[in-house]
Amino acid sequence: MQVTRAAWLSACLLALAACLPGCTPTRESAPSAGQDTGQAASGGAPAPGAIRLWADSALRPAVQAIASRHEARTGQPVALTFGSSAALRQRISQGQEADVFVAAGSTQPQQLASGGQWQPPAVIAKDSLCLMTAPRLTVAPATALGALLRADVRVGAYQPGAEPLGDAFWQLVDRADQLQSGAHATLTAKVHVLSGGQPLREELMQGRIDAAVQGCIGAGADAASTALGITPLPAALDTGLPYTLTWRLKASEAARQLAQAMQSPEAAQQWRALGLQTP
Repeated sequence: MQVTRAAWLSACLLALAACLPGCTPTRESAPSAGQDTGQAASGGAPAPGAIRLWADSALRPAVQAIASRHEARTGQPVALTFGSSAALRQRISQGQEADVFVAAGSTQPQQLASGGQWQPPAVIAKDSLCLMTAPRLTVAPATALGALLRADVRVGAYQPGAEPLGDAFWQLVDRADQLQSGAHATLTAKVHVLSGGQPLREELMQGRIDAAVQGCIGAGADAASTALGITPLPAALDTGLPYTLTWRLKASEAARQLAQAMQSPEAAQQWRALGLQTP
């Protein structure tokens, strides 16, 4: 049962003489490991001088494992922050501090690098693309393009440059015309362009769209507790979703060492264990 602030204050006043525990407000406890707020990889509040590693939420399990091993090997604490790549890049651009950034796609880190303060991004892993669909649709890889082109199927996608999946979708649209004449024009005319604040999963669950292109790792996580369908795109249509690494040029040597560790063969094993391909 939710307790209002007024009720809480009343209870505390009535129990003041007895000094009942729980009536005195306490400071908020440290976030648990994996929350989307900066924290040490081993859990708890960030340690002084910790390397600030920001990463796309889809990579959480692998990033946590790599950061924890790096901490154990070097003794250097790592503070993790997770979120969507576009939202993280925006926070960095607004002045929030990060040392290393692992993003979906290349547009977001390239925008940081264009300002002259971040290293040009390097691809460290790549996801395949899947078609995420409403429960009413039955789709196979071979029929994925046909499903996207159907007049009764509402396709949702982000604008290119706004979200990594927007870039991936419009690259797919360009390739679709090579497979079926007129596909580019059909998809461009029918697509429902979404803002970055509209998660594809929610748009599908609310019935506002019927299909959307998603990275297979993210699609699997999004559909795990829903009736949404997940269909891998055929190789001829799959342009892929790269994950890229960049770091602040004025970052500490410790941060540079972590960036190198995230490109190591050991890290590659973690990316592959998550289901990604590595260079």
